[in-house]
Amino acid sequence: MAYPLEISPEFTIEDIHRIRERNYEETKHMTVKEKLLYYNTPRTDA
Repeated sequence: MAYPLEISPEFTIEDIHRIRERNYEETKHMTVKEKLLYYNTPRTDA
């Protein structure tokens, strides 16, 4: 991962924007097959 994601205790719309932007940055150069694997593999760091 590029950087730690900080989410506010109130979970605002800005948090949603940060999450979406981070997902875009992490997947923008992936093929469709790579994206499917990325999104369908359970995360272990949460």
